[in-house]
Amino acid sequence: MRIFKLSALTFVLLLVASCDAYTSVRGEIQGPDCQPVAGAVVKLEIGDHVYSESESDVAGAFEVQTVHGKADEVLIVISKPGFKEKVIRLHPYFRYEDLVVQLEPEQKNA
Repeated sequence: MRIFKLSALTFVLLLVASCDAYTSVRGEIQGPDCQPVAGAVVKLEIGDHVYSESESDVAGAFEVQTVHGKADEVLIVISKPGFKEKVIRLHPYFRYEDLVVQLEPEQKNA
């Protein structure tokens, strides 16, 4: 029993040590007319892995957050049909609040 408790404690300590950062982003998605954009997909990516994903609500509001290991940058990738994909590079280890992102309309081929 004592070995089990020691093993469990070691596992928890290793898990906590490997997850050393928290990044949170909250904001609003707007169109070119400064009106809210509902249904935009917002992804928080580090490297080639999506750590968190959400969809903007009717007010354009979104929130993504994650606990992660060491990272040089965090990407916020926003997509919605009819608009150009927007990629924002952020410094990890921070909490971003009230981030306003304005999407541009997709160019239509003539």
